[in-house]
Amino acid sequence: MIALQTLRNALLRGEHYAQDIGLATVSAILELPQNDAEKWINLYGNPRLDPVSAVFLAICASIDGGILLNTSLNREELAVENARPKLAEDVLVLLLTSLIVFRSGNPDEAPVN
Repeated sequence: MIALQTLRNALLRGEHYAQDIGLATVSAILELPQNDAEKWINLYGNPRLDPVSAVFLAICASIDGGILLNTSLNREELAVENARPKLAEDVLVLLLTSLIVFRSGNPDEAPVN
């Protein structure tokens, strides 16, 4: 959970250029070692740069990626030409936020108050 919050905060602060946050995000969300996360990115793309890859990553994490993408596309500043990287980052922030709030997307794992 802490890793997800750290990744989300890094994206929000724009610190993603210091490291490959796409790789770190895939590794954390799918609980893969770095070499397997690299293979995932080689197959499906970097979710920090490609919104379609971010949607697929969400689906792999049991979150409806289409809803996340639609939410981002409804933001006027993201529904323009050449906004793919920013759109991908926005989808990733929404995905990380969803996973933090709902854990893995499995209601059985939701925190008990």
